[in-house]
Parts: sequence; C-alpha cells; structure tokens
Amino acid sequence: MNRTLLRGAWRHQDLVRSLPSVTRVSASRQLFPIHSICKANIRAFTSQPRLHSEQSSPNSSAPGSKETVEKSEAQTQSSHIPWYLREESPVSETPQVASRDQIPELPEDPPAILPDVLEYTFKDLGLDDLKLMDLRSLESPPPLGANVIMIIGTARSVKHLNVSADRMCRWLRSTYKLSPYADGLLGRNELKIKLRRKARRARLASRSGAMFDDKDDGITTGWICVNAGVVEEKPVEDQDLSRFEGFGKTVRGTRIVIQMFTEEKRFDVDIETLWQRTLDRAERDKRKYSEAASQTQSEETANSSISEAPSGPTPKSTMSFPFQQTRRFHSSGAAMTAESDGVVEKRPRNKSAHMKEISWEVELERLSEKEVIDELQSICTALSTETSSMLKKKLYVAFSHCVASNYKISDKLGLAIFAALLPGPAQATHNLRDRNLALRVLDYLAARGMNVLNMEVFNIIYKSAIYEARGDQEKALQNGREVFKVFETFNVPFDIKGARTFMVSSFQNGDYDSFWHMWHQIPLQNDTRTAEDYTMLFDLHADLGDETRAQECVSSWAPMMKREEPPLPLQGELVQNLMACLLVVDRNIAETAQAGSSDLALLWRECEDSLNV
Repeated sequence: MNRTLLRGAWRHQDLVRSLPSVTRVSASRQLFPIHSICKANIRAFTSQPRLHSEQSSPNSSAPGSKETVEKSEAQTQSSHIPWYLREESPVSETPQVASRDQIPELPEDPPAILPDVLEYTFKDLGLDDLKLMDLRSLESPPPLGANVIMIIGTARSVKHLNVSADRMCRWLRSTYKLSPYADGLLGRNELKIKLRRKARRARLASRSGAMFDDKDDGITTGWICVNAGVVEEKPVEDQDLSRFEGFGKTVRGTRIVIQMFTEEKRFDVDIETLWQRTLDRAERDKRKYSEAASQTQSEETANSSISEAPSGPTPKSTMSFPFQQTRRFHSSGAAMTAESDGVVEKRPRNKSAHMKEISWEVELERLSEKEVIDELQSICTALSTETSSMLKKKLYVAFSHCVASNYKISDKLGLAIFAALLPGPAQATHNLRDRNLALRVLDYLAARGMNVLNMEVFNIIYKSAIYEARGDQEKALQNGREVFKVFETFNVPFDIKGARTFMVSSFQNGDYDSFWHMWHQIPLQNDTRTAEDYTMLFDLHADLGDETRAQECVSSWAPMMKREEPPLPLQGELVQNLMACLLVVDRNIAETAQAGSSDLALLWRECEDSLNV
C-alpha cells in the first residue's frame, strides 16, 4: 500500500518535471502551419522511406518556391493578428447602382426647378424606378395642359404613396410658392378615418358571417397625380409668322406633373407605354409632314421649270435615231374649259353674299391689327342688341383673320365673341352652324391656355340655353337645369361675381332651387353676403310678385342681415327693396303697421325710421 502511494507520488513529480519540456515542444510546434503537421502525420503512415522524402524536398524548391514560402509566412503572420486589428480591403467608392435606382437624365432645355424636384423625389421621398417623359414636343396639348414634363415613380406601399404625395405638395408650396394639386390624395386625418371605418366594417362582417368586399373602398387606388402647375414662364420670342395658318398663339410656361403609383397599379396602367406611343405617333406624323412638304416643294420646282419651257416644237437633233419621235409641250383647251366649268358649278347660289364675304376679307387685309380688334368689338356690341346671320359670319371671318395673323385677342374679347355667336335674346331662330362656330372659338381659347371651366363661361352657356327655348318657359327651365347639372359635374371653381350673375339668371328663369343652392354656397366658400346681395334678393322677390315666396324671404332673411359679419344696416336701396317686398306680402301694411305688433309691422316701422334718419 505504501509502495503504491510512493509510486503515485513519484509519477506526479515526473509529470510536474516534464511540464516545461512539453510547453517548450508545443511552443516550437506552433510555429509551423497546421497543414505541415497534417502532412507529417500522414507521412508517418506511408510506406515511403524517410530518405526518399528528404531527397524530394530539393526538387520542390523550384524557381517559384520562394514566393510560395513568403505567402505561407504572410498567412501565418496574419493568422495571429486579431480581427479587430486587421486592415480591411478598400471598398470602391462608386458602387454600381441598379438602373431602376438612378435619377433619370434631364431633357433638353429643362426648367430650373426640375433637378431639385427629381432629387427630392428620389432621395427624400424614396420613390423607385423613376422615369422622365418630355411631352413638350406634342403639337396638341395633352389633357394635363401644354408643355408638360412628366415624372413617373413607384411607391413601396399605399401609405408610402399617400405620405410621398402629401410631402411633395407641402415641399412645393413652402419652397417654390407653387399651388400644386394632388388628384387622388387623401389627407392625413381622412386616411386614418377611412382605414378605421374599413376595419370596423370588416369586424362587423366577420361577426355576422357575411362576405366583406373591399375591391373599391376609395383608399387603395394606388395612383396619385401631383400637378405642380406652371413652374417656369419664359417670354416667347417674336417669330416671323407671316405665312402661318391656324392658331398662332403659343402657350407659355412649362408644367411638371408627378405620377405616383404602387407597383401593381403601375403595371396595370402602364402609363409609360401609352405616352410613348403618343410620342412615337407624333414623331411619325412630323416625319411624314416634312417628307410631304419636301416632295411638294420639289414638284413645284419641277412644274415651274416645265412652265418656263417653250411651248413650241422641240428643236430636232442633227443626228437621226430609229423610232425617234418629236414631242411638244401643249395644253388641252377642253380640259381647261371643263375645269373652269367645275369651279362655276361649285360656287354658292347666292352670289351677292359670296361677293360680300370676299370684299370683307379683302377689307380686313387692308386694316391694321388695332382696327381689326375694334371691328370685332363693334360687331359683338351690335349682336347684343340685334341678331343677324350676316353679322355672325362677318364676326367669325374677322376672328379667323386675327388668329391666322397672330393678332393678340384678349380673354375678355374671346368670351365676348363666344357669347355673340351663341343664341341671344333678339334671335328668333337658332342655327346649328353658329353653335359650332362658337365651340371653335372656345376650343381656341382653351388651346391657348385659358381655363374655360369657370363661372363666366358657365353663365354664357346658361343664358344661351334659356334663349334657345324661344319663349317656352318649360323648355327654358329644363335647359337651365341640365346646364346646372353639368356645372356640378365638372366641379367648376366658385366665383362670387359669377355666382351673383347666375343667381339673377336662374331666378328670372324660374329655377328657384338652383338659385337657393348658389345662395347657400356663398358662406360655405368662405365668402360673406354683402348689402348688394340682400338688395338683389329683395328686388328679385318684389319683381316676381309672389306673395308666398316674398313672405318666406322676408321672414327668413331680413333678420339674418343683423347676423352677418359685419352686420348690415338698413339704408339706401336695400331699405327700398325690402319695403317693396313687404308691400307684396301685405298691400295695406303702411296703414296697419302703425298699430300692429307683428314682425312684419315692426320691420316696416324700422324701415321707415331708417329712411327718416
């Protein structure tokens, strides 16, 4: 037992003594790479003699062996360096960016705001797959307006779409003082409310076991069009348009439109292909026109050279060839006679009217621009009192001459021409040709850049629809209501001056519902009713002579004058029209008001007191 313990102690002492040697050996072995140790172990199990392996080592030290040794030493040294002290390999500063994540190139002659809009859309809003389409080369203005540059981008989600459109509008307003309009954008609170209502409907449907259909919920449209409007206006350089025919007024300014889609909606709409087809079609038409123009010019040159050639016999050559024929240029008298007869047959039967039109066109050629504009104004004034088909023809001929000569026609004069060509109060019959001419004038104004969807144009059309009824009250009322429906459908911007004109026309036409609808719209459009509005209100009811409507008007709206901001005092023409309206309600109110205590009597005495002041 004691021997066993002593042997164990001696073994432990030998083990302790051998530790330094073991550590020295392990340290010496760690200097070699791991793969060399593996090779040494493998070689111990091979049948090759040690001498053969030692002799093969000199052969391995070929001319490239030094480089291999240096690389292995470098790898060994780098393996001992911690990862946080190692030098990283240099990364290229300009990584390759995908084509769909790049800002598109600018077109020729871009507006100054365009680079900033592209950078803000790409970097700040984060829209992907941006594409820029220059639609300024289109001769016919697109529906968004003339001279449009369109930017198309893809949002990541519906929420990203709404947030991007809202931020774009706010940025344009604050940075460039523009007035953008986002079609399809839901406000911040409106989007939250609609999403909350949608979730509530889904919960109710799941509880009742019904199917919840959310195909068209008005939220996930996936398409918002931000129209920044005219971002840059440049003065149009004067050009020589002496031989120009057609609309000579050039639209000024460049518009920028940002089309924002979700990925699915952009794939469904494929708006890039649609506009690209339009651009390609316009380019083909332009190429065809240039080829046709060059061909026509060459034909004119050939015809002129032929006409300058002698009409006699061609000189015969001194050399004679077989089957030679002598040809001459000649014209057929019978053909010329037939052509002249055809021209005579195409002339209108009324030769005197045709000659008057020709003489009027010749006279317009002699007049200056100011004189022609004065003639247009005088004809419009004459047509407001009397209606003549000959005057309307003269008016349109003068208007066409101004357009072809590139004369400056103001918007006010253009609307006066439009109204003069439509049916008027003095016109007994209406001609469809006059209506078409009026629509051509309106098309010219719209193509020139004027916003024809306004209250002034609406009032002109409303009055012409009433005059077209030719005294038929029922038909006039029906025509007026149809025009008013169109007005509501197109969402015409509210104008207080045009609203007052419409209220007078609709009340005189008997369309009282439309009158009161417009009357209630005044405060809703952040406008205030003035003393002139109440004067018009009481005057219309007094002229109507309807006792029931007059009493309702006085009892409802006479007290409202004191609630307006600021309150309207009883004075001037307002008092007189109010008293006239009270007389329609009660003819003997002047005698009964002195001893009466009704509201009408008190109002009558108040009117008398204001007149005596």
